[in-house]
Amino acid sequence: MNNLDNLKQVADEMFSGLKADEKGLRRILSGQKTVKPSFRLYRLVPVAAACAVLVFSLISLQQNKITNEGVPYIQTMVAGNGSLPGELRSHSLPHGAITLKPSGQAPQQGGLWAGSSGNFPLIGVNGRFYRLLTNPSSVPESMLGASLGSVSLLTNEPALSMNDPGIISNVVENGLEVYQAKGMGGACVLASVNGNYRLFQRVGFSGNAVIGNESFGDFLGNTKVVAMQLSGVGTVNDGDAISSLIRLISNADYLNNKTMRTSKTLLIEFDNHLVLQFSVEGDAISACGTWQAAGFTSEFAKYAK
Repeated sequence: MNNLDNLKQVADEMFSGLKADEKGLRRILSGQKTVKPSFRLYRLVPVAAACAVLVFSLISLQQNKITNEGVPYIQTMVAGNGSLPGELRSHSLPHGAITLKPSGQAPQQGGLWAGSSGNFPLIGVNGRFYRLLTNPSSVPESMLGASLGSVSLLTNEPALSMNDPGIISNVVENGLEVYQAKGMGGACVLASVNGNYRLFQRVGFSGNAVIGNESFGDFLGNTKVVAMQLSGVGTVNDGDAISSLIRLISNADYLNNKTMRTSKTLLIEFDNHLVLQFSVEGDAISACGTWQAAGFTSEFAKYAK
C-alpha cells in the first residue's frame, strides 16, 4: 500500500492531463466517455483495403481474358450439323492456315462444313450441289479455274428450286460467277461471298448425290493428297500410305444418296492447301452420298500416327 507521504505524487500521476475547465465540467455532468479507437482496428483497415484491391484486379484480369475479341478461334461442329443457314464464321482462317499434323489421336469432331444439316449454305450447278466450308475464309484468285456460269437465282429455299435451270444459291448473290477450283475437278467450286472467294465442297442434297457414273474418286479432285486425318485414330502423312488409302476409298461401293450424320470425320488435305471433310461411320464414308470402303478404318489405323 502506498504511504500517505506519497499521496500527492500518486494523485498527480492519476490525474495528470486533466484540466479544470468548463469543457471538462460538461463532460463529467453528461456522463460522456471518451473511447480511444482500438489499435487493432487501425491495423486491419489497410489490410482489408489491400485485399479488396487484389480481388478487384483479379476479377478485371479474368474478365478481360474472357471477353478479349482479338483472340482468333475456330468454331467447330459435328459433321452434318451446325449453325443457322447462311451464317458465316467471322473468325475463319485464311487459305493455307489449316495443316494436318500428327499430334496423337485426331479429335472426335470435325468442323469445316458450314450451316445446319437441313438448309446449309450451298450452290447448285445443274443438279450438283456444293456446300460452303467455314475454312478457309478466303481463297486467292490464283486458285480460280474455269467459270461454270453465274448465279441466276438467289433463294432461301433451294430445295424447292432444284429443277430450275442454271445455277442457284442461298448465299451467293445473283450475277456472281461460280468457278472450278484448279486441280480439284468436280470435288469443289469457288464463288465470292461477302467480297471473298470461298470454297464449296460437293455434297448430297435433298436426295441428289451421284450423277451418272461418278465414283468416290470424283469427289477427291485431281491434285496430290499430302495428309489425311481420321477422328479417334490419328493422322497419316506418309506418301505411300496415303496412296494406298486413296486407292481404297476411290474404289468404294456406292450405298445410297444420303449423307450420314456422325460425330467422326475424315479430313483430307491437298498440296494446294485445301482441306475437304467427309463423315465416317465404321468403313462407311459420306459427303456426296454414302459409300462403303471395306477395311478402310483398320487400314488407316496401321499407318496413323
